[in-house]
Amino acid sequence: MACQDLVHPRRLLRERARTGGGELEQRESTCLVTLLLGQRTGVDPATAPTRSWSQTHTRTRVDLDETGGMSSIVVSELAYSPPGHDSLFFDVSFGVSPGEHAALVGPNGVGKSTILRILSGELEPDDGETAMKGNVLTMTQDVGMSRPTDSLRDMLIEVAPGELRLAGRRLAIAERAMLDGTDDGMVFAEALTEWGDLGGYELESKWFAAAERSVKTPVLDFSTRLVGALSGGERKRLVLDLLLTSGADVLLLDEPDNYLDIPTRVWLEEQIKACRSTILMVSHDRALLEKVTDKIVAVEGSGAWVHGG
Repeated sequence: MACQDLVHPRRLLRERARTGGGELEQRESTCLVTLLLGQRTGVDPATAPTRSWSQTHTRTRVDLDETGGMSSIVVSELAYSPPGHDSLFFDVSFGVSPGEHAALVGPNGVGKSTILRILSGELEPDDGETAMKGNVLTMTQDVGMSRPTDSLRDMLIEVAPGELRLAGRRLAIAERAMLDGTDDGMVFAEALTEWGDLGGYELESKWFAAAERSVKTPVLDFSTRLVGALSGGERKRLVLDLLLTSGADVLLLDEPDNYLDIPTRVWLEEQIKACRSTILMVSHDRALLEKVTDKIVAVEGSGAWVHGG
């Protein structure tokens, strides 16, 4: 059975109507999930018996009013178009249950990272709804890579919980103003008090513990140690260590395996398996996905389909 034969009838009709009846192109995401299914079941997808869509996959329609649990992720009929461009995707629906580890897969440019950015609140969708319950932490795929002259404190503040993230930004701005003489220290004192009241000192202790496990040379001061002084793998492992041991209800991880050497990839696999948070991640590493995910969400321009969970 060819990969392109695994097509949901509703999407097939919609696509043919949109294109005037032309043939559909082969979907990379469908092939990826088909291969994953073969790895998990021991069946060669090329020789497996033909089965209907309803026997092998689920096209999800999620009702926000019927969801529960403290850490579930719900995406219902989501649509998004980049400013000035055609639709990136539409009619994307899926759910991730509390404690599940799920992955978004699909061709480059289909909108996987965009879905994570919508869930984190960075982008607004054109249509549809999303819901997440509990505290949410997010890691972008370029974390620590785009601004090597930032301090480690600046980098780690950006992956802190929402209120602490804002307080940390205010603290950094106030500290710079005090040091360059544009503030007499009163604003800094207020920012420092806010940082402490929200749990900033406890967070700093977690930074030091994660750095001891992840960075080869001791980090004595996160405000002066530059991001560029660490290797790409050290930066990524430091952030991942912090997030995967945070106890957050939901983790949104965009390509967590990027920049990691083989031993660190093995470490990542073990940490994800041990993590009790609900995780939604983007990755192209089939071996990693096979070992750590409970659910695969294949994103296409006209919807998504789900295996597992």
